[in-house]
Amino acid sequence: MKTVTVPAHAKINLTLDITGVRDDGYHLLRSIMHEIGLCDRVTVSVEESDRTSVQISSDKGYIPCDERNTAYKAAMAFADALGRPLRVFIHVEKRVPVGAGMGGGSSDAAAVLKALNRLTGAGFSEEKLCELGLKVGADVPFCVVGGTAIVSGIGEKLEPLPRLPRYPLVICKPKSGASTPVIYREYDSMGAVAPRPDNAAAERFARLGDVISLCRECKNVLTAAASRHRPEIPEIKAALSACGALAAEMSGSGSAVFGIFELKEKAKAAAKKLGRSFDTVILTEL
Repeated sequence: MKTVTVPAHAKINLTLDITGVRDDGYHLLRSIMHEIGLCDRVTVSVEESDRTSVQISSDKGYIPCDERNTAYKAAMAFADALGRPLRVFIHVEKRVPVGAGMGGGSSDAAAVLKALNRLTGAGFSEEKLCELGLKVGADVPFCVVGGTAIVSGIGEKLEPLPRLPRYPLVICKPKSGASTPVIYREYDSMGAVAPRPDNAAAERFARLGDVISLCRECKNVLTAAASRHRPEIPEIKAALSACGALAAEMSGSGSAVFGIFELKEKAKAAAKKLGRSFDTVILTEL
């Protein structure tokens, strides 16, 4: 049996704007997504079999270990594309908080696709892996590619950007996560009242690697909607800003909020302060 362990990095949305809605109800977005240091560890083993089966385990009891898991869906999609049955074993060491808007499940799925591509010698291109990933979830294609990118459409259009310089990063998540469908419905009900990012300016600064200027453009159009359900979100944003964050904004549809800092000492102090009020506080890097 062949085995490989792959890091599954979380992502944050430095900007997120809704640009339209498709006829099927899917929202179109434009976002600068960035892979961060925080990651799960996904171990995948595979062997030939007369029928495809996927077995999942995790070090966290709250992770579903059946067909609901995105890693399971990714393995099944890969086996179907490969055209031959596989017996797949997946173990997820979970570090990325769930219900956070940080692509934790999507990154696990992407890790499985990359691991199986390596283990089976399938030789699928990155483009093919992204195509398979999109069947699992909108954020999976970005998680396959990683780095920094402009993501548009429903997540299938990726325009890579230069990798941003490393900066200290604090992640803080309220006790309860956020339901993506609920937040999008709330956004739709609010109308066009939420502050929108200036993506053109943000993308220009991202291409220059100017993180400090980019931080001034960090906005998420879903924050106001998510804050109606998780009032801790604006509280966390204000606390991070008060601690000296260059930017403090919600990621994805929430409920995690990130703070980007210029100095690690300030990031550590912010994490310590927020840790007095919130259970999930993580110090990592951009």
